Amino acid sequence: MHILAVIAALFLWSCHGSDHVSKRSPSGSAPEPEPPLGVTEPQPDPETGGRSDVEVIPVVDQESLRLQGRQLLVNGRPMTMRAVCWNPVRPGGQHPEGLIFRNPSAADLLQIEQDFQMMKALGVNTIRTYEPILDDRVLALVQKHQLHMIVPVFHYFATDMVEVISRVQKLKNHPGTLLWEIGNEWNYNQFYSVGTSTPLGMDAAKSLVKKVISTIRGVDQRLPIATVHGELPSRELIEELSGIDIWGLNIYSGLSFGTRFQTWRTLTDKPMYLGEYGADAMNRTVVDEASQSKAVVALTQEIEQHLSSRSADNVSIGGAVFEWNDEWWKDKQGSADRQDPGGSAPGSGPYPDNVFNEEWWGLVTIDRKPRPVYQELKKLWKPIAEETF
Repeated sequence: MHILAVIAALFLWSCHGSDHVSKRSPSGSAPEPEPPLGVTEPQPDPETGGRSDVEVIPVVDQESLRLQGRQLLVNGRPMTMRAVCWNPVRPGGQHPEGLIFRNPSAADLLQIEQDFQMMKALGVNTIRTYEPILDDRVLALVQKHQLHMIVPVFHYFATDMVEVISRVQKLKNHPGTLLWEIGNEWNYNQFYSVGTSTPLGMDAAKSLVKKVISTIRGVDQRLPIATVHGELPSRELIEELSGIDIWGLNIYSGLSFGTRFQTWRTLTDKPMYLGEYGADAMNRTVVDEASQSKAVVALTQEIEQHLSSRSADNVSIGGAVFEWNDEWWKDKQGSADRQDPGGSAPGSGPYPDNVFNEEWWGLVTIDRKPRPVYQELKKLWKPIAEETF
């Protein structure tokens, strides 16, 4: 069992976006994308090197965003989180230096605006990133399109607490900031220290969660703090990490979450959300967009049945489908300049083949061509989007 756990941890460490800086170099530089049609180019400020002074609208009062039981209230209304995981690495790039929201060019800003427009048309109200958005021009677009942000204030073990403080101070009054998030499947990857010469171990990882909680609360006492766990945590862990307000769960289990919502009810009275869920568009080595669509719709419908915004007795505030666009850098045996079919089959995972084909998870392609899943999810989300804010 210990050997299997280590294999699972190493596999999941490589699966999804993180603060970990890849040691692989891009195999080539991608050309700047053409401006998408119908998007007005943001005008850079010539005196600030492209960074604009953004008027950040402060929150109205301390009660504008708060937890009430298992409900997350925004302006007094229970919110439904309809989110996507957004890790927009450009073709030929690596994570995180290839993210288009880090020091974005004019063309990057056009792409970001197009992404946000397409998300809003889909019914998305929240983005979950694996690096914090700190560029003022991008933050202005988040505000313009009225998106919420799940802020990854600490995902990587080597991030200094001074940086955590800086992130919280910058974003705590941005109107889009919804949650502070600590870690991504850190029970598997120990804040991405697994695979390094000095892995933390679980006790040190738990101590680090507590330290980050304390650091955040030294700067901001208002916004909820979340952590993202791979699968269900134990009751003992939930109780030990009492400073966590909301738990995110990354779960890949075919066409259903099984009894996990019911089990969560027995573990704690705190709310939860799906930090990642969904399916890729590859069936082993064959493109299978129909199966991706079937899985994402079925799982999303299941989440909708357990929303606390619909009944205070329900346990979930929503979920973040993985993911917005394909990422070409993730198959370590391939090239960041092309889309590779490689994947790993751990025995459980996404429908239909249990194989994580890491470069094929997008609701849209890397060129932002919508897959069938985008249209099917739009049918589900868009008619009820008005409930979500």
